[in-house]
Amino acid sequence: MRLSSETPASAKQFLLSKLQEQAFRDSIDLSEPEKHMFLFSETSGQTDMEAEEKVDVEYETKIAKLLRRCYAYDKKNGSGVEIWKEALSALSHEDFYGLVMVDQAGIPRPKSFPSIFRSFTIEDVLFAIFELAIVAAAFALLSDRIQWGIALPDWLRILLFAACGWIAWKVSGVWQRRIATKRAQTEPR
Repeated sequence: MRLSSETPASAKQFLLSKLQEQAFRDSIDLSEPEKHMFLFSETSGQTDMEAEEKVDVEYETKIAKLLRRCYAYDKKNGSGVEIWKEALSALSHEDFYGLVMVDQAGIPRPKSFPSIFRSFTIEDVLFAIFELAIVAAAFALLSDRIQWGIALPDWLRILLFAACGWIAWKVSGVWQRRIATKRAQTEPR
């Protein structure tokens, strides 16, 4: 089985299908609430209290054992370790309950940097440098260690410090709105 695309939804379906295949090989019955619970995600916004109540305490252990055997089966037959890696990579930034059992099963997940490090652009770095420069200027104004050649009264230094703080706050607000606009343009409708 190939993933139709590297989306989290297709990766979840792949893992569920592998789980069902192994349950069939082991003659273990997977109930609909168990399947539903495996696909649970905090980001889906859907909770099914009835499904949660029907799933017993040994659920995670049962699913982890099935996943472990399924992964070992695929690894032994050489038929899909790469697809497992693709699926787990697609889910690496998802809040997906099934990953708890994947970890319990000891199935290795691809290492990845947090998305914050991958999403930096030159603009982000320039913004960070600009913000740090404003903060550094504010602290330099308060510090007596830097000799400006001009004797600024304390009230003026404090006022300039507050102005630098206000500028940093306004610039960060503009930046946050810019990021929100970019995100709204790139999200599917």
